[in-house]
Amino acid sequence: MNRQARRRQARLGRGSGSPATGPILAEALQHHQRGALDRAAPLYAQVIQAEPTNAAALQGLGLCAHASGEPRRGADLITAAIRQNPGDAVHHVNLGTCLRAAGDVGGAIVAFDRAIGLKPRFAAALHNKGLALLDQGRADEAAEVLGNALDAAPDDAETLEALASALRLSSRLTDALEYARRAVRAAPASPFAFNTLGAIHTDRGEPEPALAAFQQACDLKPDLAEALFNTGRALSDLQRLAEARAVFEGVLERTPGAVPPRLALVNIAARLGGPDRAVPMLRDLMAQHPDDPAIHSSLIFYLGFLPSVSTEEEQRERRRWAARHASGAPAFTSHGNDPDPDRRLRIGYLSADFRRHAAAFVFGGVVKGHDRSGVDVICYANSTEADRVTEGFRAAATAWRNVSALTDDQLAHLIRHDGIDILVDLSGHSEGNRLKVLARKPAPIQVSAWGHAVGTGISAIDYLFSDPIVVPAAERRSFVETVVDLPGAQPYAPPDDLPPVSALPAASRGYVTFGSLARSVKLSDAVLDAWGRIVAGVPGARLILKDKVFESEERRACVLARLADAGLPGDRVSLRGGSSHVDHLATLADVDIALDPFPLGGSVTTLEALWMGVPVVTLRGNKIQQRFGQSILQTLGLDAFLADTADEYIDVARGWAGRLGDLQALRMGLRQRLATSPIGDMESYTAAVETAYRRMWRTWCAGVAGRRQAIGGGGDVEARLTAARDRLRQGNLGQAAGLYEAILADHPDTAVALINLAAIRVELGRDAEAEAMLRRAVAIEAAPAVAFGNLGALLARRGRMAEAEPFLAEALERNPDDAATLANLAKLSGERGRLDQAEALARRAVEVAPADARGHLALAEALRRSGNLPDATVAAR
Repeated sequence: MNRQARRRQARLGRGSGSPATGPILAEALQHHQRGALDRAAPLYAQVIQAEPTNAAALQGLGLCAHASGEPRRGADLITAAIRQNPGDAVHHVNLGTCLRAAGDVGGAIVAFDRAIGLKPRFAAALHNKGLALLDQGRADEAAEVLGNALDAAPDDAETLEALASALRLSSRLTDALEYARRAVRAAPASPFAFNTLGAIHTDRGEPEPALAAFQQACDLKPDLAEALFNTGRALSDLQRLAEARAVFEGVLERTPGAVPPRLALVNIAARLGGPDRAVPMLRDLMAQHPDDPAIHSSLIFYLGFLPSVSTEEEQRERRRWAARHASGAPAFTSHGNDPDPDRRLRIGYLSADFRRHAAAFVFGGVVKGHDRSGVDVICYANSTEADRVTEGFRAAATAWRNVSALTDDQLAHLIRHDGIDILVDLSGHSEGNRLKVLARKPAPIQVSAWGHAVGTGISAIDYLFSDPIVVPAAERRSFVETVVDLPGAQPYAPPDDLPPVSALPAASRGYVTFGSLARSVKLSDAVLDAWGRIVAGVPGARLILKDKVFESEERRACVLARLADAGLPGDRVSLRGGSSHVDHLATLADVDIALDPFPLGGSVTTLEALWMGVPVVTLRGNKIQQRFGQSILQTLGLDAFLADTADEYIDVARGWAGRLGDLQALRMGLRQRLATSPIGDMESYTAAVETAYRRMWRTWCAGVAGRRQAIGGGGDVEARLTAARDRLRQGNLGQAAGLYEAILADHPDTAVALINLAAIRVELGRDAEAEAMLRRAVAIEAAPAVAFGNLGALLARRGRMAEAEPFLAEALERNPDDAATLANLAKLSGERGRLDQAEALARRAVEVAPADARGHLALAEALRRSGNLPDATVAAR
């Protein structure tokens, strides 16, 4: 959510002027307090013309500039006010507000910290620092700071809502709900508080209270597009699809170019009319927004539903996605992970589904079952939704990161900082993916697995976990990734609260019940025709279909009509709507034989049916999506439920309907058969995964050793440094980086290599890695001055002035005539309001290196801050 336009703004301080300017300033403040900024601003300017150092007028004019869309100018004016009154905490809060609005979030946090240092329980400073931390995706830190703000102002509605948002982003939904409820009680007229309350209910899987909250937000502020869109989502979750469609169309009327409501309309069309409706809409949308990766991923997802699209065509579309959306990503070309082939590995799992979601019961057994003597597990959760299953993942992980608020660049650097050896993507092209992060190659080895493991098209992803049935040898040339075979493409670790297997319902009812719990979007005309013929051809048989979309009368009518066309009357069909997951699977107690749709067959739905004792009739297919069911059945020795053609599929299903004794015996043993199979025995399956990881890791380590040997491992360090420096001067950063990495592998305390490799990292935009290297360099005994100077300059550029200053001071002490350090210290002094010192340092930089532009620019900046624009212009030129 964009809080910048609606969150607590900077505050007016008090001030006075001379007898001549005092009345003018007082009038300006009155206009400002009433919101008449167009009348206040010229009065402030009049005071400043007469008294250039009047802090109150400088601050007031700065706030006017900020309010009129010039936050950087506002920051400069308020900085001038701070020079006159550096001990006023309000000035620092106002500076931070301007800097945040200008996009300098790091500088804003520094300003808020200064205000807090002057006034530790300053609620406004704490509140705004919390918002700035949220801007950076640092939700846990933000929650702590906002909690302190709330201690200082316990009933502040904006802080309550901001804290609720921070807790939501940390997946602490119970606490988030408490504070959101307090926020709406404290500010019952705030649409933003109700919108946040609704978002938390949504994440908790509570669409009815979510809808009520969103509707209240819309009543309070009808033009709040975010609340209106969220209303549509809640209606969609409640299967009130016609109403949801109307709401999304209303959002588009207000924001015609917005993509999320268009995608929402695509999904509704698919749920009501099938993927045939969705694909043309997505192609039109792609033509209008060719650079939007989410639209392209949605197209790829829905192509899997169409029998006319082959695996080769699907993989070709994935490669198009990579060429369009991943090729321009700033990829990491080297990795500093310790290439010890036998050391403990750090495995990162990235998913939007660490919750009670079908995918979680496929990958959950592996993620939570690793042998911790050899593996650290770091989970990157790209969703704010959370439940009891989420807590299980959090408890099992070595470290837990909620990354839903992070940019692609922030997340890529976090993964690098965490030292991940193998990054495993669990989403593929499904909703909530972060494929653009994987395209940056933040880990040396990257794997696509389980959650939606049908290929990504991204060359930065090295491996794809599957099996020989799902991806046969003849098709592997279509995949960018190297396919690695496991005991099965889809393991299964069910939740512990599922009901027991029931007796065969046909034994007591006297008729056979076929059923499917597959999503309705998979039910094409061909599927419904086959199912209608199956059930109609078995005397007395019934059909149960269950999906939450069947709460929509429009969808119910469509499905019943198609089944009737196949000869199955509506009185033999039961369409059931949504329910809890446990109740959803309890439906299988009423089913004798499950039917798998095609061409997009079931994987988790097949596993769930088998766990509940219900065999699944499956059509072998020529698409990867259809082969998951085939793989599962063959692994369990249930080949008798497989068919090669649609007609054979019908015959197999009807044939089993006449074998009730065999079905009853099979039903009672299926759960045990699955639990002890290669895909159900999670201990042995996880061991196979760990073996695969270790093999991948050793291959990478061997490659690193080979590269180092090729570029001259061992030997004379000075000669190797000279070779690296030559590559650097030639502009060949990749080769230079490789040489420096090789040197550091053999001689970790080579300061020159650390300094120059850090410089390359800065050139590539990888500041966090550069900082780590420079900190290693300054820790070396007799470290050169340039290590301190470069670290100070990097910290200052990132807005961390208080941290930067000691390093720059140390650099200057070690080399008093270094022009770069003098210029950097001058800039830092100016930022901190010490203008005389800034000018003196800048003049010294110019004196020692008159041909170095940095000193002149630092002098220009110092003179500009002092108000000496003529001399500043000369220096800049």
